[in-house]
Amino acid sequence: AILKIDPNLGEELNNIKKEDIATDSKEFQKSLVTYKSDGTAAGDTQASIYKMLREKGYSKAAICAIFANMEHESGFRTDALGDNGTSYGLCQWHEGRWDRLNSYCNEHGYDPSSVEGQVAYMDYELQNKYPDVYNKLMSVDDTVEGAKEASKYWTIYYEVPANKEQQAVSRAESIGTYWERAS
Repeated sequence: AILKIDPNLGEELNNIKKEDIATDSKEFQKSLVTYKSDGTAAGDTQASIYKMLREKGYSKAAICAIFANMEHESGFRTDALGDNGTSYGLCQWHEGRWDRLNSYCNEHGYDPSSVEGQVAYMDYELQNKYPDVYNKLMSVDDTVEGAKEASKYWTIYYEVPANKEQQAVSRAESIGTYWERAS
């Protein structure tokens, strides 16, 4: 792709004063994105996941809990491999769960490496294989504290990492970042 730059842009940028930039506005904060190792914006993936989960009825607290775990599991990379190549995707589905992700996506017309396919499968898996986790997510108060509670539960009963209790506390501590950005 070729990028054309307006020759007057440099002059316009020089005329902007620091006090004219509102860095405390919600619009500015939401415009900040982090980049994944492949150079794509993690914020794009997060925005897509957020929208899909809201459409499925998940609260802000539930989504923030999920995000805190996805950050630690995959860095929001749908192609993330972990556990020496035995775990895959946003939620690091391990072995048999990875196989079920592929089967579900193939049966429902999704690409298993896509955000859409992985979020659809995650929702299906929660409701059908992990109903206690799903019910917890759907019942917590829609507050920062509710998000932290849901994040801990998700870590211990859905992700089940090594040192799950310590990981649960650590992941819940990152909720504030997502809570502030969520709308």
